[in-house]
Amino acid sequence: MLATKDDLKVCSGCKENKPVSEYYKNRCAVDKLVSYCKTCISNYVKANRKKVNKMGRIRRRKNPWPQRARSLCNKAGLKFVTGEELKALYEQHNGLCYYCGHTLNPHKHSKKLAERLQFDHVIPGLHEARNLVPSCQVCNGRKRDNTIEGMERFIRQIERHQKVNNVKQLEDQEVMDGLLA
Repeated sequence: MLATKDDLKVCSGCKENKPVSEYYKNRCAVDKLVSYCKTCISNYVKANRKKVNKMGRIRRRKNPWPQRARSLCNKAGLKFVTGEELKALYEQHNGLCYYCGHTLNPHKHSKKLAERLQFDHVIPGLHEARNLVPSCQVCNGRKRDNTIEGMERFIRQIERHQKVNNVKQLEDQEVMDGLLA
C-alpha cells in the first residue's frame, strides 16, 4: 500500500501521528517509508554520532562499490552507473589499472597513489558505464581529459611510470635477497 501526501503515519520512536512527508523513503517497506520520523532519526544520529560513523565505515569496507557509484554519478551530475557495474568492471580487468597494469585497491584510502582505484572516462564527457575503465590515481591524473587519439604524450609518461616501478621492484627484491642471504 503506497502512502499519499495527505496520509498520516505513527512513528515507531515518538509514537506521534505525523504526515508522510515527515518520513524518509524506504523502497523495501510495504508503505515505502521508514518506520521512524525524520526528527527521531536526526535525534538518534546526534546522540550516537560515533556509533553511526563506525557502522558506516564498516559497511563501506565490506562493500565499497555503491559509495563509489554514487560519488562518480554525483561528479558527473547524472545517474549512469551502479555499484554492481563498477564491481564487474573492476573484476573484468582483474583489479589492474587499464593503462599501467598496476594492482588496484578497491578501498578508497590506499596509502600509495598507484594503488588508489579510480574510474576513468575513456572518452571525456561521455557518461556511460561502457566508457569507464579502472585506473590508478597516477594514470588518471596524467591522462586528464585527453582522448585515446590525443594520448601520445600520456603513453610516454605511462611507460616511464612502468620503468620506474620495475626498477623499484628490482631494488626491493635485491634488498630482500640481501637480507635473506
